[in-house]
Amino acid sequence: MIDKEALYSTISENIKISVTPLFVAEKSRPEQNFYLFKYRVIVTNKGNEKVQLLSRCWKIRNGNQKEELVRGPGVVGKTPVLAPNESFSYESFCPLSTPTGNMRGYFEFMILRNQTKFQANIPLFFLRLDN
Repeated sequence: MIDKEALYSTISENIKISVTPLFVAEKSRPEQNFYLFKYRVIVTNKGNEKVQLLSRCWKIRNGNQKEELVRGPGVVGKTPVLAPNESFSYESFCPLSTPTGNMRGYFEFMILRNQTKFQANIPLFFLRLDN
């Protein structure tokens, strides 16, 4: 899907999250106010402990500043376990009613050794026709 370097990246709580969005012109219908974006997320455990991704929380805002909150278990039906320096990547989609928008949020993780839960921030990233 996307073979260039991630456009957006951040590290929090020893978790690196990188995101690369892309406009999907062939599946979009601008005349019907339907714009489809896909994005690739790479999650890398930069810490010394084995962790498991438990859930996600996305704040999605369209070009009219309408915001939607999306929460759920795991990502794309998975709750991956990441050893130190291990990565997991996935692709997903975001339909918008405007040609621009943005997404941000966090993933909830658990340190497997002691069952401690924590949140790792997902960087704010922009959905645009020219991504």
